[in-house]
Amino acid sequence: MPYYVVRQGRKPGIYNTWDECHKQVDKFTGAQFKKFKTYPEAQEFLNGKVPIQKTVETKSPVKKSKQWNNIPADLMKDSIKKYSVASSYQKLTIIDSNTEQGEYKVAYSDGCCFSNGRVGSRAGYGVYWDDDHPWNTSERLYGDQTNQRAELAAAISAMEVAISNSITHLEIRTDSKYTIQSATEWIHGWKRSNWIKKTDNKPVMNKDLMVKIDELQQKLKLKWVCI
Repeated sequence: MPYYVVRQGRKPGIYNTWDECHKQVDKFTGAQFKKFKTYPEAQEFLNGKVPIQKTVETKSPVKKSKQWNNIPADLMKDSIKKYSVASSYQKLTIIDSNTEQGEYKVAYSDGCCFSNGRVGSRAGYGVYWDDDHPWNTSERLYGDQTNQRAELAAAISAMEVAISNSITHLEIRTDSKYTIQSATEWIHGWKRSNWIKKTDNKPVMNKDLMVKIDELQQKLKLKWVCI
């Protein structure tokens, strides 16, 4: 039996169901909560004995809707699995490209590639905003079919949609550390070196997408969250 612990929320405590827990933390600023398998572990977390990095959150269930029909079933399977389980995750890294405060619109971006790195690979990406949200999208990836390019394309799609809908503060949640580090750390050095890697004097991999990310994130107050 799982135990859902709300350490910071409307009513801190230990709950038996995700629905009960969700009511206490949904849209609650600074919420801290986590799922445990045993009651003693849950009690320790509630009493502040289990450290967390910043916040502990739980993914909301995602159901496949018409917005996801563009990706073949074998590609969609992995992405749906990632976002359909109501299990806890920790925010591993939070990086703000700009620190101005504001109301952040949250988008989940994900890319996947069937047979990544092999002949015949097929890649796609999706962006999830909310259940049956009109901005939800899923697309086949054009160009080289790799997982990294799919992850980058998903982030680009989220930013483009935000900008086209006059969103100024965007939080992108992704499991791609490669995307986050590229957009917030490595990209500065690449720009200074004219998109040539100093390590081997070769062009930066996925330069076309990196240039696009650099262009788009200049137009947003952007927060990256690694999940």
